[in-house]
Amino acid sequence: MQDGLPKVCIGVAVRNGEAILPDVLDSLVRQSFPGFVVVVSDDASTDSSFEIARQFAARDRRIHCTRVDRGIGAAANRNRVFGFCQSPYFAWVDPGDLPAPGWLERCVGLLEADPGVVFAHTAQRQLGEDGRPLTALAARHPAEGTQTADRIREVLRHMAGTAAGPGLMRSEALRQTGLIAGFAGGEAVLLTELALLGRFRQADEALCGRRGLGGPVARRLPPRVRLAAVKAVAASPLGPLQRLWCLGVAARAMPAGGRRTGR
Repeated sequence: MQDGLPKVCIGVAVRNGEAILPDVLDSLVRQSFPGFVVVVSDDASTDSSFEIARQFAARDRRIHCTRVDRGIGAAANRNRVFGFCQSPYFAWVDPGDLPAPGWLERCVGLLEADPGVVFAHTAQRQLGEDGRPLTALAARHPAEGTQTADRIREVLRHMAGTAAGPGLMRSEALRQTGLIAGFAGGEAVLLTELALLGRFRQADEALCGRRGLGGPVARRLPPRVRLAAVKAVAASPLGPLQRLWCLGVAARAMPAGGRRTGR
C-alpha cells in the first residue's frame, strides 16, 4: 500500500436520497476505523442530495463527491463509484444502510486475519422506515467453506433475492468480476463471482442496520440471474471436473423458499 493511501474506500451511490443520505454519511464519519475515504456518486439527482454530499465534504476531508448530469441507473452508478477506488479494500454502502461505529473495523479485521477471505460482512439489524432499530437478524455464515461448489450454492440460496447489506471486499478480487449487472438480481451474480475467487466471512454481531429487511424471499431465482451465474462459472479458471460440478450447482440453485434472510 502506498504511503498515505487509505486502506478502505467506501462508495455511496445515490439518486434523490436527500431524506436518508445525511444519516448514512453521519454513520460513516463516526466509524472507529480511521483509515478510509468515502466517495459519493450522485446520479443526476433532482433533489438536494449532491448539495448535502458537498456540505459533508466541506466539513470532513475524507468525503469526496462526484456527479453525473444525466441519469445512468443504480447499477452503473455503483460501478462508477468503484472506479475511484485506489485502496486495497472497498465497500458499497447504500443510503438506506446505517453501519454502527464498529462495523468497518470489524470487517477490516476479518479480511486482515485471513488472506483467503475476499468478502467480509456482519449480521444486520432491521430498521424501520424512520431509522429506528427493530429486529436483529441472525448471521447465517454463507460461503465460508473451502469447497467452491458449496460457496456458490450458499450464495445463491441464502444471499440472492434478499435485501443484502454492505460487505467489505478486496479490491483486487472485485476487479476480476463483472461488477454489478444492470438487472434485478445483479448483485447475486457478483457474489457468485466473488465466491469463485475466495471465501466469505461473517461476524455474528449485528453492526449494520438496513431499512427494508425482513421481507419474503423469492422461491426461484430469476432465469437471467441463474443464466448469468452459470456463465460466470463457465468462464472461471476452475479445473474441468470442478467447473462441471459448480455448473450443476449454479444451474440447480434456488433461494431458501419462504425464509427471511439477510447479510
